[in-house]
Amino acid sequence: MYLCSMATVRFNLRKNRKSDPTVQLVYRYDSDRQKITFSTGLKAKANDWNDKIMRYKSIKSKPEHHDYNLILNKWVSSFTDVIRENEIAGLNKTANELKEQVLNKFNANNSQGSKAVSNDLYQYFEKFINEKKETLVTNDTIKSYRNALNHLISYRSSKLRNRKIQLNDVNRSFLIGLNKYLIEKGLDHTTVHKIRKRLDSVLTHARKKDLYTLSDYKDSDIKIKAIKHEKIYLTTSEIKKVLDLKLPKDGKLDRVRDRFIIQVFTGIRLKDLRELSKQHINSLNGKPVLKKLLHKCKNINTIPLNSMVVSILSKHDYNPPQFSDQKYRDYLKELCKEANIDQEIVTNKNKKQVNFKKYEKVGSHTLRRSFATNALISGVPLNAITYLMGHSKTSQTLEYICIDEQEVLKQAFSNSFFK
Repeated sequence: MYLCSMATVRFNLRKNRKSDPTVQLVYRYDSDRQKITFSTGLKAKANDWNDKIMRYKSIKSKPEHHDYNLILNKWVSSFTDVIRENEIAGLNKTANELKEQVLNKFNANNSQGSKAVSNDLYQYFEKFINEKKETLVTNDTIKSYRNALNHLISYRSSKLRNRKIQLNDVNRSFLIGLNKYLIEKGLDHTTVHKIRKRLDSVLTHARKKDLYTLSDYKDSDIKIKAIKHEKIYLTTSEIKKVLDLKLPKDGKLDRVRDRFIIQVFTGIRLKDLRELSKQHINSLNGKPVLKKLLHKCKNINTIPLNSMVVSILSKHDYNPPQFSDQKYRDYLKELCKEANIDQEIVTNKNKKQVNFKKYEKVGSHTLRRSFATNALISGVPLNAITYLMGHSKTSQTLEYICIDEQEVLKQAFSNSFFK
């Protein structure tokens, strides 16, 4: 089959069940409607693609679309050049021959350009995240990398006029500017530290591939140190305040309190709470227990259940009330405010003293810390708490213990060893 000279290059999205659609090149002959098709190597979400012009949409938060469109333009140029060269030489090529010519032309024209694309900081970061998804890292880890990339995109948009940033552009000046920008946005030092830590991981990965040659990101004087905030937990008397609240039956806060009770007396993570069902409730030696493969754990854990938790689970047919994570955090604060958990807390934010009410800082993780701390105060051995929390090391559990010096001495003096 020989090809006529008149033809059209199109780009279509080809759906993929397991990932985003791929951008497919279609070269169609006007005479008999035959076509050549092959992948451009690019992917695009449906809402990022403009079907009318067959290009990526121009989106301010996604400057990489400009680079992708340049690549598509190079495909068109490669076809145009090959067709013109064949016409001048009077050559008629078969479909397979033409396809091979175009691929060779594109690779030759793009040898320099493809290197520039692979060294683009934002594209490399995106590729790094996609590779991480194929490993055993948790969704929370992926989200933290995505969050760091989003802050970098915001930094480029706000301070760098959306210009293209190569990996080796990430020098001292870039990093100092990034630190300043993030802090001026109102992020505390601990959050900035986490963002920089994720960026540093990407740069280290690029260094191993010889794509990034600088070491400025390792300089200690431009690193942002995390500030250890005072960890809060709810005391048994504060928990009792929540339990004693008179709330409208089955109202919003009543349902939030039911979730509160399950978490504060089992210490389970929010993800495990969401997955809880009747199959996880068992008995051991005649006593009710929760048996579940907890998130971040390799083995099934067994957690004793008190009568209050059993009652709450039964009330909801073993499916605790559901809220979005953000709503749950907001409602927990509202619940604790209603219970007058308003102790004044003083903390350090970006080296400045900040005062707040205790209820303002209560979240689902506070309930986990409360479980661990109150269990230790009640005399449960640390190694047992480590098991119940789903931790592999006691050092992890100690991060959840919020006992101050006075409480430590109080426990010591009440122990028979010191009598």
